Amino acid sequence: MQQARVGVVGLGLIGGSLLAALQSAAGPADPGPLGWDSDARVRAAAAEAGLELAGGADELASACSVVVVAVPPHAAVATVLAALRASPSAVVTDVTSVKRTVLDGVSAAAAPAEQARFVGGHPLCGDDRGGISSAREDLFAGATWALCPGWAALESVCAVSALVELVGARALIAEAAEHDRAVAWSSHLPHLLAGMLAAPGSGTHGDRELVAALSGGSLRDGTRVAGADPSLWLDILHANADSLRAALELAAGCLNELAAALERGEWGVLEGALRDGMEGRQRIARVRWSAARWEPAEVPLELWRETLLGLGHSGRAVRGLAIEDGRLRYQRAAADAT
Repeated sequence: MQQARVGVVGLGLIGGSLLAALQSAAGPADPGPLGWDSDARVRAAAAEAGLELAGGADELASACSVVVVAVPPHAAVATVLAALRASPSAVVTDVTSVKRTVLDGVSAAAAPAEQARFVGGHPLCGDDRGGISSAREDLFAGATWALCPGWAALESVCAVSALVELVGARALIAEAAEHDRAVAWSSHLPHLLAGMLAAPGSGTHGDRELVAALSGGSLRDGTRVAGADPSLWLDILHANADSLRAALELAAGCLNELAAALERGEWGVLEGALRDGMEGRQRIARVRWSAARWEPAEVPLELWRETLLGLGHSGRAVRGLAIEDGRLRYQRAAADAT
């Protein structure tokens, strides 16, 4: 079966890696994926890497069945709308880390038929290194790729889910607001904490040289993402400010409780915190990093949205979405994986 032609607008780490992965996955009879970036230097680097480019973003959208918008968050809504309007049939998705702002922006400006062709997306596989020079085709292997359907039609969700599977990721269908609350804790808060831990190495701590010299694997691992582009991350944090502020307040409360326990000599409180952390890490490893066990399922078409969102709420990924005989047939990650 021939693959749908996919176009990628924005060729940084995510977009460049996606274009490379799609090109690698294309069979001899498949139309190759197309890429585009507004920066001529990025286009030159992509061409040098052997990636096929379109003559412009509108040309790309007109030539492709699925368009992936992989631009910085502040430009996502305008780029999504441009892609929807450049093609009357292409399904469009994005890769930004915060979903409510993009979905709200698209729904406020797009016609209902255009909204039906947009699926919010977020592959959780970034790196502290960015740009086309860091792109690699295996970036998405085993990654979770959140899909937030908003007002999208089921056919659009199926098309984007097939793309996700093609590059080795697994789709998790989620409400935008739930997604943003979750990544505030799982991704955005860790970035700020990494920066806080790394600050002694940047000159804000009186013992910065000694801290750096006496650091071990725990500080190295805990500060890995502190090397990410601050301008990109400021864009992300601004878009998810409400959820992130709540996560920061909760984290600050936990730290204050530990400080108070130390002052009072309440070692049981500290032991409990360490045990909770150990058990939590085991749960994360089981849910996120273990191989999923898949089970077949089906649902009437009128129940697809609530069913898939319910699975996503419980952390269960899906794959193989197919509309057959008036039903949605698919596979879901087994409940014992969570």
